[in-house]
Amino acid sequence: MRKARLILLLILPYCLIELSCGHSLTRSVAAQLINKRLGYPKPDAKAIRVGDDSLGWEGESPDLFHAMGGVELGKYKDAGLINITELKYSTERRGGRMLTTANFTVELTGEGRRYLISQEKSRATVRRCSWVLVEVTGIAFFEDKSRARAEFTSRCSDITPFGVADGIDESQLQSGSIDMQLYDDGWRA
Repeated sequence: MRKARLILLLILPYCLIELSCGHSLTRSVAAQLINKRLGYPKPDAKAIRVGDDSLGWEGESPDLFHAMGGVELGKYKDAGLINITELKYSTERRGGRMLTTANFTVELTGEGRRYLISQEKSRATVRRCSWVLVEVTGIAFFEDKSRARAEFTSRCSDITPFGVADGIDESQLQSGSIDMQLYDDGWRA
């Protein structure tokens, strides 16, 4: 009987501590907290200038249009996501230098509009992919056990043609970490 009381006295405080601490922080709990805190799956968005625009550079060659930013527009045009119309070049001499300006209009095609998130007057925001949590790779608890750091990997999935044109690949992983705190009602990120 004395041994039973002694065992009960030794085990009872441990049980009370475990119950008062709420849920233990496991990888699956950490994954839920990371998804909630970071908003996974989270869209990866890119802003593209639309409407009337211009690029200017020193020199006469229209090929410099591509070097000055037209390359990005060109890859979206080649993918059938945007149209570039009214491409007009003008050249003028200023102070002994030759300056060239390209004036053009950019608009999303029907295919490009499928990935439109929002559009303002001169800027369209398009979705390139969605970031998703792959796994929680580890949890390190701080000394007091009421704080922890969870490390994780994420990747892009559901890659749109904009993402393909930008070279996004599903096999590319991104590492991250997030701090977590234990409260009376459980862990929070």
